Amino acid sequence: MQQLVSENLGALAKRAGEMDQLTQIVRAVLPNPLGDHIIAVNVRNETVFVVADSPVWASRIRFYSQEILDKVETTHPDPVGNLAVKVRAPQVPDH
Repeated sequence: MQQLVSENLGALAKRAGEMDQLTQIVRAVLPNPLGDHIIAVNVRNETVFVVADSPVWASRIRFYSQEILDKVETTHPDPVGNLAVKVRAPQVPDH
């Protein structure tokens, strides 16, 4: 049981690191201040998912769809062909 938990935690940590690296890569493609409004980036089923912190920034990020796809395609092992920009408000720390 302990080994299974340890393996799952290791896989989860690896995946989180990959997503963080991908997020940093996409942020670097965008002009300031767009990159600051990206919460996370993930690739699944040939789609790059970009999570922005508001609808306004998500709309602006969509203008850079091709640049984002081109960069992710050169750095990610899986093929990509689509971009989806989602909105999620940033988390506010508990007081």
